[in-house]
Amino acid sequence: MKPPSSAPAVVEQTYALWLWLDAHAVHLPAHARASLGARALDAALDLLAALLDAAYTPRADVAHAAALRTAARHANLLRYLLRGMHDRHHLSHDQHGHVAAQLDVIARAVGAWRKARP
Repeated sequence: MKPPSSAPAVVEQTYALWLWLDAHAVHLPAHARASLGARALDAALDLLAALLDAAYTPRADVAHAAALRTAARHANLLRYLLRGMHDRHHLSHDQHGHVAAQLDVIARAVGAWRKARP
């Protein structure tokens, strides 16, 4: 059973995305695992860290908006890394579709959060 979380849903969704990527990175060829796989995992963790910063920083604080901008940048980087993994045939079409859809939900949530008034 999963413990209850007070974090926003987008944080939990990003955590699930990172878990999915971590489980799939071990199946990459060694050269891709050490470069593309590691960078994708780093980007997912950076995205998660930025969202946690935003979640636990008051909205009126300038650090809140900065954390959300950082999260949006990491989401965009991760989108390109996943596209590269697909183009290099390290992710199947179905796998890429699944993870890209997850990332799209996260990116839309970050965008909505950024537009929300304090």
